[in-house]
Amino acid sequence: MDQTRIQLRLIHPLFALLSDLRTNVGDVVNVVDKKIHPSYNPWTDEYDFGLAILSRDTTENSPLLKLNSDDSFPSLPAKALTMGWGDMDPDDKGEEFPDKLQAVVLDVISNAQCACLYYSSWIFQDMICALTEDKDSCRGDSGGPFIFEGSSVDGDIATGIVSWGVGCAQIDSPGVSVH
Repeated sequence: MDQTRIQLRLIHPLFALLSDLRTNVGDVVNVVDKKIHPSYNPWTDEYDFGLAILSRDTTENSPLLKLNSDDSFPSLPAKALTMGWGDMDPDDKGEEFPDKLQAVVLDVISNAQCACLYYSSWIFQDMICALTEDKDSCRGDSGGPFIFEGSSVDGDIATGIVSWGVGCAQIDSPGVSVH
């Protein structure tokens, strides 16, 4: 992979929501390789995640986000935080991409409820769904975090990665993340 083609801007979590594409806040690091999950299925989006291998450690003094290792987590009802630079126009009539990082808290629903609402044969055990009226992740948010907030940044747990959905913020169409 050509190092000059892909870069990531790494930002301390306390400043992430203040992040603005028009500034030089954060540390820009080249991506030298990518690793796609070996079980990824492009037809079903099962295991829809990968890793970006960076050319060096970041200079940002950032706590590491804990990764979920418990298949039964979370217990419902639950809420999750997701962030991204995706489209803010839920109507599919146009695209409205932000200059500043956006965040939204969503209601997590069971996979059975998710399958019953819309996706009957497209929800698998490696997925987690969220459905909140007038709120959602959208086009361009894929790859963003799906986080259960602790009482501090050190207590946050990443339990998913935003993957797919049909439309944005549609009442009968949950957003789906890899769990």
